[in-house]
Amino acid sequence: TIEVHKSDGTSNGNQVVRTLAPREKYVRQLSQIEGIGALQNQASGYIHVSSTGPVLSFELFFDQSVNFLSAVEAQH
Repeated sequence: TIEVHKSDGTSNGNQVVRTLAPREKYVRQLSQIEGIGALQNQASGYIHVSSTGPVLSFELFFDQSVNFLSAVEAQH
């Protein structure tokens, strides 16, 4: 399950459920995730990924002009 939250904890877009096969990779920009819907612009917040099995995640974030690019590792 993938959920995007604004800094106040409210949802941004729709909750998405995606089933992955073993070793399957799923790489998307947030706005391109099937079923996420329209996302409001946001400068802070978090992405919550939950799973019934182990999942490795990695996040890159950047502005629309790609003036900066940064990485965030997964946290529990």
